Amino acid sequence: MNGTWRNIKDCPTIFFQHVPIHPVGITPLINYAETVTVKRLLIDILSKNGNVKYVFSGDVHTPIKASFKTAVSYKGIKFINLPATSYRSRSFGEEDYFGGPSQEVTIADVKGEIIRMTYKTVTEEEFEYPDNLPEFDNKKYGLWLKHKWELPVNKIFINGNFEQGLSHWIKRFVYTEDENPSNICEVRKNVHSGNNHTLYLYTRKRIYSTPGKDRWPQDINRICQAVMCNLHKKPFIEFDYMLDGKNCDLNGLCGAYIWIEGYQGSLKKVNLMYSANKIWYNIGGNYNYIRLAPPVQFALNDTPDKWHKVTLNIAVISIVPQKI
Repeated sequence: MNGTWRNIKDCPTIFFQHVPIHPVGITPLINYAETVTVKRLLIDILSKNGNVKYVFSGDVHTPIKASFKTAVSYKGIKFINLPATSYRSRSFGEEDYFGGPSQEVTIADVKGEIIRMTYKTVTEEEFEYPDNLPEFDNKKYGLWLKHKWELPVNKIFINGNFEQGLSHWIKRFVYTEDENPSNICEVRKNVHSGNNHTLYLYTRKRIYSTPGKDRWPQDINRICQAVMCNLHKKPFIEFDYMLDGKNCDLNGLCGAYIWIEGYQGSLKKVNLMYSANKIWYNIGGNYNYIRLAPPVQFALNDTPDKWHKVTLNIAVISIVPQKI
């Protein structure tokens, strides 16, 4: 063997895997992707030496546009969920760059440490991935690489009135269509109330109904915050809500809900669901720990276009403080 020996740790490397470890923003990829522990461990291993340049994944049958829109950079690595090559693409709620699914390949042109990624269809349309991908915001989307019991804990709700927008609230990464998004999570002002700021949540079934889209879209469009509860106090949550009658499907499985989980360390002890209209029983999917703490469900008033005041009294059932 001629040439100079290079340690493998110094060699530019591409890592291939099946299920993506970066979020693509649809419900199935939260509910059956690897656990937080596995994703975090793998990212730590891949980023240890700084030589892994790309991580390519499959599994999702991603359309071309969705592949580009969900590609991110994190810890110096570019993560790309490659589009489908032979089987039909999933629906992400919008037309692809040229109308519909196609068959194609992704070409990696490697010259030294420079890699040029191009997506080429069988009808010879070409789409080149940019050199610079947006940085994944692990703080904003904290639940992707943290367990719920690992979230920052506050003594009380911070920014509970949403005067600071969604500051201090943690979201899921949701794939958003360029037009007419099927999921909206934003703070609005003066929504038929004396309150200056209101959280507005809107979720509907994505259009372009092909297999593999969000199965239960309400499962992903939510925000959360962790609060410490004291054994010697009687915690409660008080809020006002209104169902938007113009957009509510009161016959569908899409009701608004407040989900309260309580943990003693990593052990789930409380699982309370308060919903206005119907919701899916196993919100949270495979990682809901439903066998450890079966959900107790309560009904909220589902009369639309009217503000309802709610006080939820939360029983503390552990002998030590818990996170809610």
